[in-house]
Amino acid sequence: AGWAMGLADAVWCNSRSTLRELEKLGAGPARTVVINPGFHRGSPGERMEPGSGTPLLLCVGSLVPRKSQDVLVRACALLRDRGVDFELTLAGDTGSDPAFAESVRSSVEESGLTDRIGLTGHLDPERLARAYREADIMVHSPRWEAFGIAVAEGMSWGLPVVAFDVGGVGELVADGSSGLLVEPGDVAGLADAIQKLIMDPSLRREMGRRSLERSRGMNDWESCCEEFGRFAFDVAGWERPGPAEGKEEA
Repeated sequence: AGWAMGLADAVWCNSRSTLRELEKLGAGPARTVVINPGFHRGSPGERMEPGSGTPLLLCVGSLVPRKSQDVLVRACALLRDRGVDFELTLAGDTGSDPAFAESVRSSVEESGLTDRIGLTGHLDPERLARAYREADIMVHSPRWEAFGIAVAEGMSWGLPVVAFDVGGVGELVADGSSGLLVEPGDVAGLADAIQKLIMDPSLRREMGRRSLERSRGMNDWESCCEEFGRFAFDVAGWERPGPAEGKEEA
């Protein structure tokens, strides 16, 4: 891919982490721009305050090896063995890699966690919004993540985040403030971080508040398109249209 970097007039990156990887392939900083993707903002006012019920964990993402939901299942087995009360929803398409999805389902069964972990498959926007609304903690444990749209969405719902510190995730989550970041692949560390939030509702509430505040400074899809449009016009050397240009009269 290095030769393609040399041919490009400019390069768009979805995170600073992606930029660092592209620079290894020859993308010079003078020809690169970071524009974070957008996401669908939540309605945090619809969420319930952390209470005394069973804490609900939510992981959103297609069941594929890169998302490593199998690692999260292992962390949940540790939590169960420690006597920690929780439920986990794995929300995501199971058709992209059916063999991996089946291995995760089998791991849940073999670990005796079928009463605690549910696999929903793909959720339409309404059902996904309900999952965010009902959750207490957002959990994300990928082997790699260029950005992390699901994490941004969870934060916009006011959810504290526990995640592996990979790729662009650390650019979204402020460790110790809006969530807890864990060394990638550290099963025990992942369980420890989740347990810390489960056992401290006031900490969950405070980190959730900071998540929401932090998400307000992130691109939604409209601002992402506006930034990308300015970038494309500048690269092409075109004059940017004024506010009324390109719009049909009412």
